[in-house]
Amino acid sequence: MEMNISKIQYLLSLLVITVGLSLNICSCITQEGAWDDNIMLSQKEATFSAASDSLTFTTSGDAGWWISNISLNADIIPFDLINTTNDIFQIIENDFSVIRKSKSELQIKMDANPTSEQRTLIIGLQAGNYFDKITISQNGM
Repeated sequence: MEMNISKIQYLLSLLVITVGLSLNICSCITQEGAWDDNIMLSQKEATFSAASDSLTFTTSGDAGWWISNISLNADIIPFDLINTTNDIFQIIENDFSVIRKSKSELQIKMDANPTSEQRTLIIGLQAGNYFDKITISQNGM
């Protein structure tokens, strides 16, 4: 009977050690999007009046970044044919344009908002496993 109890204690000890090691190893794994800011945007938000307006955002990070997504009032805007990893490109839509002028400059222009409703433009940026975004709110007339 003593031998059975010592085997059970031994197996329980192994189980506790295994679970402890597993939890310790899992806590060291970096989760997606947990990278440090390697884009370093000059600002992440802006508010435009209802009139046509533009603003140039700069980056000071050394990582190559690209645009991962664009939405206007929560509607996804496709731009599949444009390689946003290039240092210079233009995405021109009916209500706005996104122009990468250099490796570290991104100009965003919005046409006048003729409605009384506020518009929200979100530009998602990515560099490796780091994700950031620019949010522009444009007032209505």
